[in-house]
Amino acid sequence: MNPFTSPQAKSAPDPSAMPATMTVRRGFVITILSALGFGLAGGLIGFVLGTVTPSYYRAVFDIPPESSLNPVHVGLGLGFTQGLILGMFVGLAIVLIVAWHESRVSRFR
Repeated sequence: MNPFTSPQAKSAPDPSAMPATMTVRRGFVITILSALGFGLAGGLIGFVLGTVTPSYYRAVFDIPPESSLNPVHVGLGLGFTQGLILGMFVGLAIVLIVAWHESRVSRFR
């Protein structure tokens, strides 16, 4: 018996048993899906706000009543863009937190 070899054969770990790690692709997908989800939610909220209380956007942005502004379109556009931006930041925060956590946990494995 060779003293420099292990008495038990070491096999490679099963990839399906290993936890998923944060990859660039996974981080990109999380960020995009989060942005789209928040964008759709924001657009829906803006649409409802423009439909239920059409004078809201006129009061907030001091738009005269004779303007051809459609409050539903304004609510939908503003809600979607604000939700999209918020969703990007939330998605990036999730990716950063998970990547940081995985880097800390991997030190102790």
